[in-house]
Amino acid sequence: MGLRAINGVAEERIRLLAQVEAAEKHAAAAQERADAAEQRAVAMDETNAQLQVEQQSQRDELNSQRRTVEGQATDVERMVQQKLDEQMAIYFSRFASSNGVSSSRSPSDDH
Repeated sequence: MGLRAINGVAEERIRLLAQVEAAEKHAAAAQERADAAEQRAVAMDETNAQLQVEQQSQRDELNSQRRTVEGQATDVERMVQQKLDEQMAIYFSRFASSNGVSSSRSPSDDH
């Protein structure tokens, strides 16, 4: 083999080593991107889990508030009905008094 052939083989070997090195750098960069993507995915999963916990907490709070409002509405309805009954009793009492009628019946006896 001549010197030219040896130089050609050496040049080819250097070229192939450069390609291997470039491929290794490319693979390392790709691995770094993959690792970064994995870290972002984990962070997104954690954020999603936190959001779900917060959302459930908000649902629970809203349900609690709804039950409170429903209870208050029931109390108001009961008080309004009680006031109405009282006003009707006063009205019938005055009506009976103005007509000179004495009645021991209450307005609820008419139902």
